Amino acid sequence: GTLASSLYWFTGGADGGTPNGLTLASNGVLYGTTQTGGDYGGGTVFSVMADGVFQTLVQFATTNGSNPQAALTQGADGNFYGTTEGGGTNGDGTVFKMTPDGALTTLVAFTNATSANPYVALVQGTNGNFYGATQNGSRPGDGNIFEMTPAGSLNVIYSFTGGQDGNEPIGALARGTDGNFYATTTAGCAHNYGGVFRMTPDGALTNLYSFTGTADGYNPYGALVQGTDGFFYGVTRRNVIANLPFYGTIFKFSTNGTLTTLYANNPSITGDGEYPFAGLIQGADGNFYGTTLYGSSTMNGTVFRVTAAGDYATLTTFNGSDDGAQSKAAMVQDAEGNFYGTTTAGGPYGKGSIFRLSITSAPQITLQPSNQTALIGSVAQFSVSVFGASPLGYQWQKNGGNVMDDGRIVGAASRILTINDVSANDAGTYSVIVSNGLGSVVSSDAVLTVAGPPVLQSVVTGAGTLAFTWSAATGESYEVQTTTNLASTNWLDLGGIMTATNTNMSGSFGIGSNSQQFYRVLLLP
Repeated sequence: GTLASSLYWFTGGADGGTPNGLTLASNGVLYGTTQTGGDYGGGTVFSVMADGVFQTLVQFATTNGSNPQAALTQGADGNFYGTTEGGGTNGDGTVFKMTPDGALTTLVAFTNATSANPYVALVQGTNGNFYGATQNGSRPGDGNIFEMTPAGSLNVIYSFTGGQDGNEPIGALARGTDGNFYATTTAGCAHNYGGVFRMTPDGALTNLYSFTGTADGYNPYGALVQGTDGFFYGVTRRNVIANLPFYGTIFKFSTNGTLTTLYANNPSITGDGEYPFAGLIQGADGNFYGTTLYGSSTMNGTVFRVTAAGDYATLTTFNGSDDGAQSKAAMVQDAEGNFYGTTTAGGPYGKGSIFRLSITSAPQITLQPSNQTALIGSVAQFSVSVFGASPLGYQWQKNGGNVMDDGRIVGAASRILTINDVSANDAGTYSVIVSNGLGSVVSSDAVLTVAGPPVLQSVVTGAGTLAFTWSAATGESYEVQTTTNLASTNWLDLGGIMTATNTNMSGSFGIGSNSQQFYRVLLLP
């Protein structure tokens, strides 16, 4: 089960109203911004402790910006960096830096001549610079992406055209493990329903996917998040089922451009939420967590959990009164496993709230480990997703005995088990015991098959043909190649890719008129 509680209710006065997303700082304190309220009506920056102690740090007064629309980002230097949609010297928004105790410095005052109205959270690249997006660029409404040094030197590195590249980059950029950035546009692209793009740190942008406006969803919102499996996960606000408009999807996306819809929100399902508006967060337990703007039983929204395989569960429904309504920002998770988020409305004053969601149940496995086939010398990895109260303990086992870390094997007591430099001795059946203070559960078994290089078993010639058999691993793919010169790097493929159905494979190939002919069998990755 779960326990939802409110940490703070915004009044719309000096403390602000309509909060954006939260940032969990390195000091364990939560920091955030509000869009409205404050002493001057332009919003605020605040901090809140896990026990609900709240402090207003900054009052936006137009000259120093107004109406921030996004969460803060803590930089490598420990300071916080953020944006305001309006205000500043030219009235077109700002980028600011703030110390943990609330001392604010305006770094950039936008002017509509170049770009205006930033409205997504910043992300810091590996080069130390910050990247963000504005609503208005060279063409109003299309938006652009900018790069800014920590000192405030800003350069627009991409301007959207509203064509195949899309427009309205509504979610913050997500930095991938490959060093590139990944994000979505909510409109434009091939079908005018938005898309997913990749951008290099110097601004080279490639559209990877265009939403069709059907079952794959359309109008993606919020930032993407890269899971530990390497896929990016995100949400769309709308979709179509049986030619009828519905209420959004959750998807995963590979860096090569393949999109998979994991779940389609459907209000006919009891408790299902509608319109996932914010991005997802991957919890320490391996699941993904998010919010919906509305819910089927109320108009106040929900918090949900979804696995990488699409198993979906509603965890709580906002009641609109004491715990708020309509969450529009991604949550954060602390070291104790609690989730924190904001609602933009509801609460006793109707100006939104800060909430905490705690998981209170014995462990249950939401995504079992899967069978793996690994080549000798490669890396094998098993993982499990679970749901239960923190702290969670893990113990991986092989053939019923405990696995131990030894430098080559890492994560024997973690959610993800990694086996480096795989050897034949690593083959076996793996499982994991997951426990907390309320109980324990054992996963299903997952088999590691170790595949070595193919070994010739027999070679037979006759009637202008050469037939040979080689050892194989069931389910693996092989290819036979030939050349007339071993020194050559050009090998000719014979017969295409073949998938093994047992532990031996064979093929028969014509012998040409060349004075010599060489053959090899490749085990494909």
